[in-house]
Amino acid sequence: MNLHTGSSLTCEVCVVGGGPAGSAVAIQLARLGYTVCLLERERFPRRHVGELLAPSVFPLLDALGLLCIVERAGFLHQRRAILRWSDDATREQSQSDNPGLLVERGRFDEILLTAAKTAGCRVIQPAIAHRASKAANGHWRIPFESYRKQFNLRARFIVDASGKRGYCIGQSTPVGPRTLCLFAWWRDSLEVARSNEHVRAAMRIEAGVDRWYWGAPLADGSYSAMVFIDPESLSMRGSDGLTRFYRRLLHESQLLSHCLKNRLIRPAKACDATCRQAKEVVGKDWIKAGESAFSLDPLSSQGIQAALRTALQAATVVHTILSRPTSREDAAQFYRQSCRDTMERHLTETSRLYAESFHSGNPFWQRRAIRTVSDEQIASDGSTSPPPRFDTRLRLSSEAKRVAVPLMQDNLIRKGPALAHPGLERPCAFVGGVAIEEFLEPLRNGVFMSALIRLWARRVPRRLALGLVHHWWNRGVIEELPT
Repeated sequence: MNLHTGSSLTCEVCVVGGGPAGSAVAIQLARLGYTVCLLERERFPRRHVGELLAPSVFPLLDALGLLCIVERAGFLHQRRAILRWSDDATREQSQSDNPGLLVERGRFDEILLTAAKTAGCRVIQPAIAHRASKAANGHWRIPFESYRKQFNLRARFIVDASGKRGYCIGQSTPVGPRTLCLFAWWRDSLEVARSNEHVRAAMRIEAGVDRWYWGAPLADGSYSAMVFIDPESLSMRGSDGLTRFYRRLLHESQLLSHCLKNRLIRPAKACDATCRQAKEVVGKDWIKAGESAFSLDPLSSQGIQAALRTALQAATVVHTILSRPTSREDAAQFYRQSCRDTMERHLTETSRLYAESFHSGNPFWQRRAIRTVSDEQIASDGSTSPPPRFDTRLRLSSEAKRVAVPLMQDNLIRKGPALAHPGLERPCAFVGGVAIEEFLEPLRNGVFMSALIRLWARRVPRRLALGLVHHWWNRGVIEELPT
């Protein structure tokens, strides 16, 4: 892109960061008709950790119109996993029915960034964004550097998708113990590749005494191997350099030691893998997306999914704020709550996974398996009782109320109906993607349990319908209609 030193660019939205979150936000906003400029500090393609796409990410890629492109990119399907986690035995799991993808992040991120350009976003890279300030008209002034030349960008809104380092309004803070990832990519010689064909075919996860390992093959013939440790463990390396220390840790692994027969593509590196959360994620003319808002523990394998989900939500929030300023607070409330809910679910799940390790008595695992439970959670944890009989006539509790909460609807944040009850942690607006009103209608005048399940099963899978009845029954949301 031809830019003259000192020249100024103008756009409605400036996106800082060209990873999955930044590209996804840019795609959505450009398609909504906004002039978008994206600043990315690195040239693409570039290698990056975080190569597993869980199947739950596919609907998000589909929403971006990129699922077919990603599926045709030649990435490997993650059909097998070899685990050494809950005990000393090595076990194999098959994901043939619902496989994920093992992607080369350099190519994957480039696919998304190219899609942003195609959508009409102006992409400038390499470009290092410096501290933004407000111009006299209240818009943002973002100075940036590209090829050692200085430029200025003016925008109404800033999307911070720069990752954990953060760009605007403070950085994220750790949520739980600090974690360091040591990583490198390996390549086989021809002879070793043939002998390792079965070994390399699956993703591998292993619990060590005071660390855990992750490894998987990639479509370009390389093998990604990572070790997650306490930062303090680096003191164990003595006079060893980082790469030699990384090799030593791999040597102690039962599932990844095969890497040592191969050659390193480049020296090992280290990066922060700590779970983090920003104190504030949205303001009147700025928003954080992806790892700028929060970063998940890599054990969840949900990093890219979370980045894309927050990006789609952030684009909707930006569109709402810019097109309907009177809905600004509703949009901000929606986004803050969504980020908190995602982090809450993640912490619960990863704590459980860390507690399942057969090394769970070690401090490394204990620190990650313990989390603080809020007073709200304790108050909402009622006793579990058997579900109602199929001949029980049910009704909605008198304490259940219909309330209006901010929801995503048609690329805007609008107030919509939700169900509130003292037994629920927060108002419920959707179940399985279906509006809550669809579930409340049969309960207005009382309905037998058997009929309720039959009606709900027309809208969601029967298993989910049964689970919802059981959950609401235990929480007191529904009750038996007196005869």
